Amino acid sequence: EEEDDEGAEQAYRRHERSFSALLITELVFELVYCVIYVCRAQHSVHEVSRLFEKIPAATLWNIFWWLFACEVSYLKLYYLMGFAAILRHRPRTYHWFSNVAVVGIVGQVLFAYMNRVNLALFFMRLASFVYAKFLRNKLQHL
Repeated sequence: EEEDDEGAEQAYRRHERSFSALLITELVFELVYCVIYVCRAQHSVHEVSRLFEKIPAATLWNIFWWLFACEVSYLKLYYLMGFAAILRHRPRTYHWFSNVAVVGIVGQVLFAYMNRVNLALFFMRLASFVYAKFLRNKLQHL
């Protein structure tokens, strides 16, 4: 039985490394997306101002930066919880991460129509959510 426990522990560690790689890949993708988002800010605000001509440009810029701040705040929490789950090896931490991921998944669904990048981020976030649920279940049975 000790060999079974050791095999389960090794399998868990392999999955944990895969989950770490997924999170790191997702983080790199998110950082690149944030840079592109900021670099294209002028164009984005201009496009929105053409649709909503009655809204002052200053208000649109405030909305733009507020949304960006919300996104960055969410990303900090998401990756903090994701890497905390990996480092702490506790089912509860994976559960918390899963809850944070669900919020992001819903957000990505709402914004997926905007471009393909959001769609790619959605699928990576969904994969992270599913993997975290899987690892939580594995930990509960170790």
